[in-house]
Amino acid sequence: MNKLITRNIWGTLSGRARKTKTNSHIAVAYFGKGGAKLLPLRKGSVLLVDASESTVKCGQTCPAELLKLYYKGVNIYSRANLHAKIYVLGNVLYVGSANVSHHSKRTLKEVLYRTTDVQSVKDAREFILSFCHVSLGDGKLKKLQKLYRPPHFKGTKSIKHRTTSSKNTEYPLFTVQLQPYDFNDEEQKHSDKGNAELKSISRKKSLHEVDEFIVEGTCNPKKNDYIVQVDKEGKDYFVSPVGQLIHKHGWYAGDVKKTLCYVELPNKYRKN
Repeated sequence: MNKLITRNIWGTLSGRARKTKTNSHIAVAYFGKGGAKLLPLRKGSVLLVDASESTVKCGQTCPAELLKLYYKGVNIYSRANLHAKIYVLGNVLYVGSANVSHHSKRTLKEVLYRTTDVQSVKDAREFILSFCHVSLGDGKLKKLQKLYRPPHFKGTKSIKHRTTSSKNTEYPLFTVQLQPYDFNDEEQKHSDKGNAELKSISRKKSLHEVDEFIVEGTCNPKKNDYIVQVDKEGKDYFVSPVGQLIHKHGWYAGDVKKTLCYVELPNKYRKN
């Protein structure tokens, strides 16, 4: 059966990966944080990704997630400049736009083409295996993990403050527009310090995640204030669920004040 899928992309892929009784073969460019849960492959499956150092350093592929699958018996391979998104899950082939990431699940508008055509499934599997020469072991994956840095975002210099008349709201609400941003060495050093400080905070909300962004200049939100993050993707804007500021780490770079903000928010879809 052939079908174009435009809705519930990750419900489809995750569900099929759990249900299939045979080994799967996947070729996907990027495998981000949370990927092992999004794509729960069975023992003996093959996963081909771009785990090159440059891709890992910018946070597009997370070696810790690959390790989770490796310890479950999944064979991990890497191909630099891989851009394919091919999912052979049992006897079903999915080809589309989706990388394995929460960004894909929560923000991007993805599409999949599904087919059970025997020859197409065979050709896709052979294409994937043609690039699988030397599998990555835990030693290599652990070394890559040391290079990994989560993708970063930069907030606008002025963060807008919104008041509310709700009597149940303890803290003010701020909105911040974000854009992708590569940390320099000094900013990365402070990011590592901020994340180390964050580990001392007890977090038991399994349905929540923490986003990090940097602000240059005045940063008005305080701990426990509410934050709404707005990301621009092409011509579209995506609004995150309301989060709460749980930690700030600031320093001066010359005369410029810089602040890293850590926002805890529900693990839900962003809205266009």
